[in-house]
Amino acid sequence: MMGKSMMFCPECNNMLYPREDKEKRQLQFLCRQCDYSRYPKKTDTAQHIVERTNFNFKSKEDIVISSDLSKDPTLGRVFDWRCPRCRGVGGVFYQLPERVAEDAMTLVYVCTQPGCGAWEIQQPDGQGTGEDGRREKEDDSLSSPSEPRGSCSPRENERRETVQRTEKERRQTDTSNVQG
Repeated sequence: MMGKSMMFCPECNNMLYPREDKEKRQLQFLCRQCDYSRYPKKTDTAQHIVERTNFNFKSKEDIVISSDLSKDPTLGRVFDWRCPRCRGVGGVFYQLPERVAEDAMTLVYVCTQPGCGAWEIQQPDGQGTGEDGRREKEDDSLSSPSEPRGSCSPRENERRETVQRTEKERRQTDTSNVQG
């Protein structure tokens, strides 16, 4: 349960857990020990948040755009976006962090059609985009889900090889220091 803080039962001091009141179709908080229950305050929107997912990326290489993102209920939905691959309508979207994207408010759209998994990135200014205002990312450091898992740009492969070589040399140095 997320929000500003956890909520506790005023009668027995145990944590309150979120549940749906099926009759009222409303969020309700219940104590599992004494059957105390309460509804969140309508004015406090933080009490209406049950789960939150934060994506923390350090670089573009950390970003994985998976077709499973289309099933994530916490992502925003668009119903007027057209997939460039299957031409289906509808998708989910999320914003890339500013420290990863060159431009603030860079959005990633992922197709929700079964088996498609295509994605594209929309720049905030719309420059250089197609007729629908969106384009696929030209930067090859983000790999599309249609590519085999683990495939990278030549630049990323070179970076990984350098890191692996450096780690191997460090391990050899550590081993020789222990033996000597």
